[in-house]
Amino acid sequence: VTDWFLTHVAHVDDPISVVGVHGAAGFWGATWLGFAHPTLGVLYAPGGDASFLWVQVSSCLALAAWSLAAAAAFFV
Repeated sequence: VTDWFLTHVAHVDDPISVVGVHGAAGFWGATWLGFAHPTLGVLYAPGGDASFLWVQVSSCLALAAWSLAAAAAFFV
C-alpha cells in the first residue's frame, strides 16, 4: 500500500521501493514494540500506560523528519 501510494499518487521516483518497504516496515516494527514490549508496552503495562508507545512513535516521526531534511539538502 505504501509503495503504491508513493509511486502512483505522490509520484516519488523510487524504482526499487526502498521507502515503501524499509520505511513502512521500520515504522511498523518500532511502533509495534510500543504495544508489545514485555514490560513497558501498552498491552502489558499496568493500567495500559501509553508513554512508551509515545516514545516509539515520536522517535519514528523525528527520524522521518531528519531523513526528509537530509534528503532535501542533497536532492533539492
